[in-house]
Amino acid sequence: MKFFDYIFYRVTKFFYSRDGADGPRGIGLVSVMQVFLCCKIYYEVLWLFVEPQKNEPGEFNYAKLIGLVVALSILIFNVLRYRGKYEFYNQRWGNSETPSQRRLRGWLVVLALVASFILLYL
Repeated sequence: MKFFDYIFYRVTKFFYSRDGADGPRGIGLVSVMQVFLCCKIYYEVLWLFVEPQKNEPGEFNYAKLIGLVVALSILIFNVLRYRGKYEFYNQRWGNSETPSQRRLRGWLVVLALVASFILLYL
């Protein structure tokens, strides 16, 4: 979870002037990344063990309902986990990073964000 904690911290720090310490954009981006990773794992397991089925138009698809429940659960978990935690993470990472570490980790955060979106489509 430290990986996602750091991503929340850096995204919230980037948008701090607009969002404040609550960091709704940080929570949202971390939640989207986690949902995409869960979807990728779900679809890979489903593809390996279950034959894909075609749904008829108008037929209810339980996978969408399950996906919605998982996504909302992850969002609620992240709101409860990260609300009011920016100052804690700022004390933890804000003063202890050198400029070169901050730059490298910033690029790794961007890479992780982009990779989570790309992995969903591979």
